[in-house]
Formats: sequence, structure tokens, C-alpha cells
Amino acid sequence: MIEKDAMKRAQKRLKKVKAFYSHLATYVLVMAFLIAINLWKSPEHLWFIYPLVGWGLGVAFQGFGTFGMNPFFGPNWEQKRLEKLYEEELNRKAE
Repeated sequence: MIEKDAMKRAQKRLKKVKAFYSHLATYVLVMAFLIAINLWKSPEHLWFIYPLVGWGLGVAFQGFGTFGMNPFFGPNWEQKRLEKLYEEELNRKAE
């Protein structure tokens, strides 16, 4: 029972990590589109800076909340992260 609960919590945390990367990818694509439109239609006024900074802060805070201050991942990060979260959940429940 403890291992099942730990796995569910680890999967929930992993879902949060995947949601962050999805949000980051969306941010990058939309910002590239807005920058292109801005430079094409009105290069004299760089208005793309406002959504870039505003939304960028949101993405940064989501990243800090998801990973803490040190989000370094190598190859196979998803599996490694799931295993680590699972172990943390097991240790937390055992305390």
C-alpha cells in the first residue's frame, strides 16, 4: 500500500514536470511568432518585450516551483526523475 501511494505521488509530480516542459515549448513558439510579427509590422516599437517578460516570469516561477532552483537533467531524465520521486515518496511515508 505504501509503495502504491508513493508511486501515485511520484507520477503526479512527474506530470507536473511534463506540464512545465509543455508550457515552456508553447512559450518559445508563441514568442517567436510574436517577435516575427512585431519586427515585420512595426519594428520601430518593440512591443513583444512586454509579453516576453511577463509570460517569461510565469514560466520561470513555474520552473522554480517544479524543479527548485537547480533543474539539471541528463539523458533518460524522465525515468530517473520518476525513480527518484518514487524513492522520496517511500521515504516520506516511512517517516
